[in-house]
Amino acid sequence: MFGLKRIFKRFKRNQVIPFPIATDTRSKEPITGRCFVIDGDTIVIRNQKIRFAGINAPELNEPYGKQAKWTLVDLCKGQHITAHPTGETSYDRIVAKCFLPDGRDLAAEMVKLGLALDIPHFKNAKYKRFETRDSRRKLHWRPNRRIKKRRFRRVRSNKILYVMFGIFLLALLRPDMFTITYLKNQVNDFIREITVSMNLEPQALNNSKLSGTITHVRDGDTFEVNGVPVRISALDCPENSTTAGQKVTRFAKQFKGKQATCELTGAKTYDRVVGYCLINGKDFAQTMMDKTSCKLWAKYDVWNRY
Repeated sequence: MFGLKRIFKRFKRNQVIPFPIATDTRSKEPITGRCFVIDGDTIVIRNQKIRFAGINAPELNEPYGKQAKWTLVDLCKGQHITAHPTGETSYDRIVAKCFLPDGRDLAAEMVKLGLALDIPHFKNAKYKRFETRDSRRKLHWRPNRRIKKRRFRRVRSNKILYVMFGIFLLALLRPDMFTITYLKNQVNDFIREITVSMNLEPQALNNSKLSGTITHVRDGDTFEVNGVPVRISALDCPENSTTAGQKVTRFAKQFKGKQATCELTGAKTYDRVVGYCLINGKDFAQTMMDKTSCKLWAKYDVWNRY
């Protein structure tokens, strides 16, 4: 029983990569000339593809594949190669034993360098005795590593598809998140958060009142006074993502550059302080409710002014 297991393991170890072998009816006369190297076990002489008999080198997209090719290029550079066909073919290639002018077997040289393995698919070509100590360990498990790499790439590509699908759904459900106005507001909020975290808030925030010039209008119920975002208390305006919201924002922008005095309630929402503001002596919230589609948000009228 144990003897059969040992024989099976030895047979499996020798079956590196199977090849379809067929009988070649063409002439078995030697082919001589300079060669072009395709990979570690295939060359071209006089427009004929020739595969080395008895060995297998890694493919170009596999570990050590390019190293095997360029090592073979160095061996064949400037040399006239003589190929002796064995009478077999592999795919569209003639199977042959190839020799350098000094008589060295190219297949044997590749095996000696640890860049190819002996395989028992071809007759009269035995190169196992030339294998280095670590060549079979280095090249034998190449197919397993390639499969794992492919699985990793497949998983990674699936994750990218999931992310793209999620972005597509988000664009359908929340189109306002993909507008220039929304992105500008997010950038401004981020800058304000950094300012707060670095304790760079203006000294005016320490007081109950904030006075200054309106430097930026975000929407109908939020503007910045000297760079400090102020959320108008008790005022509810449409979002910029809607047509009504854009109309309200355009109306509010006429106050940019004017002097504002805001009484702060002490509350904050996101990066904004909350307060009641006067512009040129007129209540800003009341003006917006009278002239636009903004409404009273009684829940947040903490000082009962409206």
